[in-house]
Parts: sequence; structure tokens; C-alpha cells
Amino acid sequence: MFFRRSGGIKPAQQVDYAERPAKNGLNDWIFVTPTESRGWILDAICREIGSRLNTSWDVVYNPKTLPGGRVYFFAHYWNYLDHLRARPDLTEQVLLVWYTHPREVPYTIEEQVEAYNQAHCVIFTCTEFRDLWIGRGVKPERTAVVLGGADPALFSGHVRGGGVVGLSSSYYARKNPDALLGLVQALPHRRFVLVGRGWEEYARFDELMAAPNFSYKTAAYKDYPAIYREFDVFLSLAMLEGGPIPLLEAMMENVVPVASRTGFSPDLIQPGQNGFLFEAGADPSRIAPLVEAAFDLPTDIRATVLPYSWDGFAAEIHSLGEGATPQSQPVPPSPGIRMRGGVVDLAPTPAPARGDVAILREVVADVAIAAPALASMGASGEIRPERLTAYLNRGGAGNPVMQAFARGTGCRLAFAEDARGAGPDTPVVWGVLRNSDQVVAAARAEGRDFFYTDHAYFGRGHYLNYRITRNAHEAGRVRDCPPDRARALGVELAPWRRGGGTVLVCPPTRYFMEAHDCPNWLEDTLATLRACTDRPVEIRGKPAAGEPGEPLGSALSRAYAIVTHSSNVAVEAAVAGVPVFVAPTSAAAPVGEIDLSRIERPRRPDREAWVNHLAYSQFGFDELADGTAWRLLMEYEGREYFE
Repeated sequence: MFFRRSGGIKPAQQVDYAERPAKNGLNDWIFVTPTESRGWILDAICREIGSRLNTSWDVVYNPKTLPGGRVYFFAHYWNYLDHLRARPDLTEQVLLVWYTHPREVPYTIEEQVEAYNQAHCVIFTCTEFRDLWIGRGVKPERTAVVLGGADPALFSGHVRGGGVVGLSSSYYARKNPDALLGLVQALPHRRFVLVGRGWEEYARFDELMAAPNFSYKTAAYKDYPAIYREFDVFLSLAMLEGGPIPLLEAMMENVVPVASRTGFSPDLIQPGQNGFLFEAGADPSRIAPLVEAAFDLPTDIRATVLPYSWDGFAAEIHSLGEGATPQSQPVPPSPGIRMRGGVVDLAPTPAPARGDVAILREVVADVAIAAPALASMGASGEIRPERLTAYLNRGGAGNPVMQAFARGTGCRLAFAEDARGAGPDTPVVWGVLRNSDQVVAAARAEGRDFFYTDHAYFGRGHYLNYRITRNAHEAGRVRDCPPDRARALGVELAPWRRGGGTVLVCPPTRYFMEAHDCPNWLEDTLATLRACTDRPVEIRGKPAAGEPGEPLGSALSRAYAIVTHSSNVAVEAAVAGVPVFVAPTSAAAPVGEIDLSRIERPRRPDREAWVNHLAYSQFGFDELADGTAWRLLMEYEGREYFE
């Protein structure tokens, strides 16, 4: 649900953010936040809520054992999942779970759904992710959408005219720093000011700082309002967000937002009226005209977000903590701002140049792509992009990747769960769950091509890099590729190791063994090892959800060799110089051994060509979205095999 904001504007100094713990140690409200969030946004969210309570409250930084309380507010759902697993009796208390955006956590979708349905309320920061989890099975009556807040006394509004494009963000790869650099270069007549921290970690930071129209500021939060008063336009480029809160603060300061359509930006912005939206991952050439249009927008932006104060935000959370039942019907967030639904127009959008891919116009109730089909590329010419179907999964974490691939190729999108066989086109799937494996199986049975997409070999992470292989789950025979992409990824080969005494066995998951028809893989592997070596054998399974695992590097330090099926640990081990024994289908097979009986005679071949070949088999998220990945895929197939 949405809540309307209420309450007047209060001076910021009237709020005391210090905890008020109970003298007997039994607090009414306990706010649980990650340890690493101390002093940052999640900690601040907890204090905005707690400071407006008329009872005892305390903030704890994810202790192993939770103190006693009546209401628990978990600022990160991972902490909630961990504590609920350790203490199922927590459900006797009021449990509120704050959900910003999807992240990789050691829990399955099914485990999360079960846990969220045991909370009094999962409080989503935007409709996008509430809809996602309801589609996965979370009960609507266990959910609420409460958009973030801003302090209308602190961000009091100003008359635009400073001419600055402003950004406010800490550095993360998902903040799309390359797009920022591209815009700074594309709009040399506009001044860009970024306030945040950690941007020195950006690989092209020096290039960004060298731009004469760019400034970077690190400042205390108390100085943010004065900095925002320089802004005419606020730019949010993130690939994934739950908010962002700075977007709301900037709008409260009467700054025109130009934002990627993620988080609560579609809940706050009606394109052309109080800001502009673009698809996450859009090319800077698509965003630049929106920035220019924002300078000409006469709207009083502040008036459209005034209902979103921290007072109102806290009051809504308080009511849920007191047992209020979330409403079943959403309430429009503010006058004149349209709810998501139907077609979200991204206006104004220039006509695409020849060969470009138009920005997606997503139909929320269905999946549709309005991008034109590209001409076939590359040496093979066998598969044309318009004959591809990229398959989403209902509840799948790979959906943004498939959507980016569709943007880059202009291909069709569909749901794997709805597929009959392999479908009419060449399928492109993510992973093996939620019917993706059946789509691939049908393509194989019909002797047809397919493309498989999954996490990358190097530089893995959400919105970073992903591998794509044709007619296989892993890159196979080594092709002759240049070293530029491996160097850009920073892959450094360690010398082959000759020492170590332990054989490290890394078994696949049970689901993998069933899907790949090797249900007795671990038993068979151990039997072979017992017959062929007297070295100590150590089994390194994936840690149970919520339990810390030993870092791979530590385990490799004592390993004589790694034995696995197709896990990426084999790639990491081979790069680290540890001999690997794998299945023929593993990406590490070209530099490893597939005959486990040769455990005492491991292969240690040259690995340079293999590393280059793997680097040309994976692509950055932006390369998926702009068509570079498809071009490289087709060029790759025209390369000679390395001998």
C-alpha cells in the first residue's frame, strides 16, 4: 500500500536522534541494522523512526543474540532472515522488515517467501519490489509500500537558476559511473557537481576529475541542503535502487529530477510534469536530451513531494508497529502523481539513430519490447537477433540481465514458465531454475541453438559481468582471442603450485547433480580418490544459508588440487595456480584434467590463451544493454581455435 504523508513542517533541530533505552533493558522497540551501516543510511532510517516514538527504543548492530523487545524493526531483510532462522519464536513479537531492493543473499526465493509471510509487515520502499514479491508468493496483506522521507525544514526549497546538474551518492558499481562520465563529456556546457564518498574507487575517477565541467565534493550531511541549492537538475543514474533518498531530498529542495526508472522514482515522477525518467542502463545519448529538457521545466517540484516528510514516514511505521493492518488498496502518493500501471512513457525521447536500439517502454502488466530489431552481425550470420527470445523467470534474479540483453539486441521477451518446448525462436535463458532448464532441454532435443547466461568467470557481481555461451553452460574449446579484455578485468595468473597436501573437493548442489544427471557425483568422486591417492581429502561444500564460510583463498592455500564438477571455483583455482580436476563441460577443463585417476599427475599447461578466451565469453551489464555483447558474441564465433 501507499500511505499519505501528514503533519506540518517542524524545525529539524527539534528531533533528538539519540536512543532512549529502557532502564530495565526491555525496550519497546528494537531497531536491528547491519554493523557496516553504523552512521549511514539504514542507521539514519532507524533513528528517524525511533526519535519520534513516545516510548523506549534502541538501535543494535546485528548482534548474535537480540535483546528483548516488543517490536523489532529490521533495517535489512538479510538480518531478519538470519535471526528468524535462529529464533523461530520471534514471530511472537511484532516483526517489521524494511526492504529496499534485491541483493544476493544466501536464501532461496522460497525460503524468503516463507519468512516474509511470518512477519507482521514487509515494508517496501517502492511498488516495483512489492509487486515482485507478491508475484513470488508473499501475501499482499503482509506488505506495505512506504516511500522514504525528507526533512522539509532542512530542504526548504530554492529558486532554480544556478545551472548545475547535481548528483548525491556514494560510489557503487550499480550507480552507473560510466554513464556519469559519458554525460559529463556529452554536455560540456553544463556544470556537474557530485557530492558523496568513495568515488576514488572508480577505475576512471582520474578521467572524471580531469573534466573541466565536473566537481566532486565530500561533505557532512548538514551541508547537503546548501549544496543542493546550487542544483537545477538532479541526476540519478543507478541500475538498481530502493529509493534513493537523495532523489526525494533534491525534489524537496525544488530540483528537477532526471532519474533511471528504478526504486521509487516511478512512484514520485510523472514524466514531463515533475521530472523525467529513463530506462536503467540507457546510453548517455538518451539521457542528455532529458537533462536539457529538465532545465526548461517550470514546475514547482517541491509542491509535488511535500507530503513526504520524515514525520509522516515515522507515523506510518509506528502505526504498523502498533498492529495496524496494511491496506489492501494503494493510495495515490501525492496529488497529480500517477501510480505505476499501464505504459510508462519516457518523454521526451529522441528518435533513434540508424542502428541504435530505442529505450524500452515497459508494459507493467505484460512484457513488451519496442526496440527495433538489429541487422545480423558477425562472421557466422547464422542467428539474427530478431529470431531470439530472451526468457525471464517469474521471481528470477536474472531478469534485469535478460532485459538488458533484449535492449541490446531488440529481441523478444517472454517468461520461461510459459514456454512450450523451446519456443519458436532461438532461446536465451538465465540459469537452470524456473523452467529455464526445460527450455534448454527442448532446444537440445530438437537439435536447435540456444544461448545460456549466468554469472561471470571474472569480476562477478550484480550489474557487473555475466557470461553467455552458445549451446553449452560453460565456455568450451579455446578460441584465439586478444588479451585486452582479460587485462581490463585485472586477471593475473599466479605460477602453478607444486606444493600443498590436501585434495579439496567442492561438490555441486543437489539440484545441479539432479539437473546434470550425476546424482552420485560426490560418492563416486570420493571412491575414485580413495583408490588413487592417500592424500588427505577435504570436502568444501557451500556454507548453509546464514553461516559464514571460509574464504576460497584460505582453502586454496593448503590445496594440492581442486576437484569439482563445473563450479567457478575451478576457474578461480586455476588462475591462482592450483591444479584442477573437473568435468569435460567445465570452463576450466582446457587447463585442467578430466580423468580423476590421474590425481597424482595433474596438468599444468600454459593458461594465457584460456584466460583471454574466457574474458571474451563474458560481458559487462552495459555491454549487454548497448549491443556490444551481441556483436562480440558473433565475432567470437568467427575466431580460430587456439592450438
